Amino acid sequence: MAAPPSLAHYAVDASLVHVFVKSSRHHSRLSQAPAARLMAAPSELALPMQSFVQLTNEASTLDFCHQAMMRRSRFKDTMASLLQTFAGMSRTDSNALTDRGRMFVFGPDHLFKLFGRRRPAGRRLLDVGAGDGSVTANVAPGFDKVTATEMSQPMLGRLRAKGFEAVGDPDCLAALPAGSFDLVMMLNVLDRASKPRSMLRDLQRLVVPDTGRVLLAVVLPWCPFVENGSEQVVPEEALPMDGGLCKQGATFERSLAVLMREVLLPMGFEIEAWSRVPYISEGDSTQDLYILDDALLLLKVPAAAL
Repeated sequence: MAAPPSLAHYAVDASLVHVFVKSSRHHSRLSQAPAARLMAAPSELALPMQSFVQLTNEASTLDFCHQAMMRRSRFKDTMASLLQTFAGMSRTDSNALTDRGRMFVFGPDHLFKLFGRRRPAGRRLLDVGAGDGSVTANVAPGFDKVTATEMSQPMLGRLRAKGFEAVGDPDCLAALPAGSFDLVMMLNVLDRASKPRSMLRDLQRLVVPDTGRVLLAVVLPWCPFVENGSEQVVPEEALPMDGGLCKQGATFERSLAVLMREVLLPMGFEIEAWSRVPYISEGDSTQDLYILDDALLLLKVPAAAL
């Protein structure tokens, strides 16, 4: 029997992390909500436990934690801070230029379980907002052709250095042919997109109907903003996430239920499998690792939804 969703995220060995959880730029935007907003979610917001997949620690998780701490560098931290403060660079760009801030979402065994004990494979893979390609590399071996998109020019350079076909045109998704990808991934990009609903529509259009899949990872509770240099600005589009916002004091579970009920299901996505995982990123001079709660969703796009 599946564990309750509140226990769904797997634990990272606390001995690997000196300060296990510390406020990040994401969590600094949280604010206390009135007590009335903190009551339990009503039954209509219950999560679909029949599609829940329990994931656990695997070797790749612990390897990442060890390597992240070995890669820590005060010089890199100082340079990244200078680039953000005096050059007005975004955190993403400064991380790319200083080779820090690598992130971990899942390993091969996690995907094997999420995909129903089979390896994700097919003719074409698209990774939207692929960063430096570290996560892309976990999935790429099962596909004949891999395409990555990335709006950060320094990150784009890192993708190409790893041999990925990478495009940085903001309108590149609209130019790609419909129904041409067996798997479309978008990992921890939706809450940083200026037009999140439009991006979800793009994912639907690009995946092969019925047989293709969308793999979506979203940090919850929902706390959207867009990087504009060193500033954080409000997205152009707002998803209907009332009740699931971090500033309302929403829990991970409530925010995920709102995302499913108010966004994904009305758009025509079918939720084939989901889990809760720690989204881990390399730390800095004050923190070994930063860890956020990630919803990992495997979505089907029926032809009728297009």
